[in-house]
Amino acid sequence: MKWTIDEIRPKSRELIRQLAHGNWGNDMMVVHDACFDLADFPGFMAKADHRVIGLLIYRIDEHSDAELLSLDSFEENQGVGSALLDRFLNLEGPKRFYLTTTNDNVRALQFYQKRGFSLAAFRQHAVRKARKIKPEIPLTAENGIPIEHELELEWFKEDDG
Repeated sequence: MKWTIDEIRPKSRELIRQLAHGNWGNDMMVVHDACFDLADFPGFMAKADHRVIGLLIYRIDEHSDAELLSLDSFEENQGVGSALLDRFLNLEGPKRFYLTTTNDNVRALQFYQKRGFSLAAFRQHAVRKARKIKPEIPLTAENGIPIEHELELEWFKEDDG
């Protein structure tokens, strides 16, 4: 399958809302006590045959670090997620790249650690607080693990000099 990765354009915002709603219950991401409307942030979209097969949304925080808010690959084991992540990690400017996932997300933990991310923070019971804002967050994941805690992973860009 041949696919391309492009920056998300303003005209794609409604599509982003629909995809986020379909994957996350709505287009709001609640993480580390903050709420983000995914359609309001930059990112990259992977497409094949006029279909979206992957999506990465990020933000640049107040420290000029890049936070990955959402990474979705709709075509598993095709390299889409890896290609989107590579594009993100090659952004000009940020030296620190980070993301938050939940304790149940074993596949994400494996995916990011294989690509050089390390555990940076553990926020015990953070998902309980998040459910007060976004009650549709399930109590238990499909793998049977209770969803309770946030794990922050980080990756640093090496200096060129």
